[in-house]
Amino acid sequence: MRISALLRAAFPVLICLTAALWVIWGFVNFSVLVKSVLTLAGLIMALLLIPRRYRRQKPVGQEADEGESPPAGFTGPVLLVCGDLDDHLFAHGGCRTTAHGCYLKVDSTDQLSKFADPLLAREPRMAGQLVVMFRCLPDLHGDEGLLRASLKVLRQQVQKLKNLSGYLPPVVLAGEFSGPETPWIVIRGKTPLVCPTDESAQTLEEWRTLPENVTCLPYLSHAISMLQQVMMEELTKADRLYPAITPFAVVVRSGAVRTLTEAVWPQWLFRHSKLLPPTATATYPALWHFADPVLPLLTPMPCRFRAGKPGVGW
Repeated sequence: MRISALLRAAFPVLICLTAALWVIWGFVNFSVLVKSVLTLAGLIMALLLIPRRYRRQKPVGQEADEGESPPAGFTGPVLLVCGDLDDHLFAHGGCRTTAHGCYLKVDSTDQLSKFADPLLAREPRMAGQLVVMFRCLPDLHGDEGLLRASLKVLRQQVQKLKNLSGYLPPVVLAGEFSGPETPWIVIRGKTPLVCPTDESAQTLEEWRTLPENVTCLPYLSHAISMLQQVMMEELTKADRLYPAITPFAVVVRSGAVRTLTEAVWPQWLFRHSKLLPPTATATYPALWHFADPVLPLLTPMPCRFRAGKPGVGW
């Protein structure tokens, strides 16, 4: 049991028990035997009530069952994935485990801390493994204000997770944009990496020089610009209630994903470049949407991150 949750469950019961024993032993004229029996009965009742109160603190519908938890003994990063999850990312269940990390689906960003509570109650050491991945699909957002509001909720929940576990969980910002298809691009530090599937990673500068990638460059440039000027700006700006968040990493890719004409991304792209996303769409397998290239960076991450090392080098 997690210590803070156990204390919240036990404290009111212990206060009541102490008051009852004070009355029994200090003011009631019973024999020592009767007082001892009442004391024993009170202790038994307290032991029954404390676990019951603790179980009631777990949010309804968010119990971490075996299908929504990392495998027993898992020591890699555990990514709590929230944000835009209305597509088929978790079509095969709310948990996906690889050799380098475990993804868990959190249905709503404002439920992050409640989702993590039973995980930590079962395995307190998991606090050092938790990573928050916020997934953003600007092609499906019709209002930039609502997009920014969702990022404010993320800041709130990250602070609650810190209060819950005692650690500041690193945040990975994942963006998918409509446009010519690209591999995952991992932005961490000063040298972004392009990570083609089943191929060696290369720097973004090297990838840009390849002739076959020329058509991708305007879309990619404006996608990264939008991440900087909207998402990163909202996460890092000063707020008296919730500390700023500097993401540990940003991952971004584009492809023939579904888009809405009036959505934030097509409007941004047209306003800044007079370009429009391709009209053709494709149905990608679920694995296409998982940003697996970032997982190796997260494995040794907790010590570096919590020692104050910088994240995205923008």
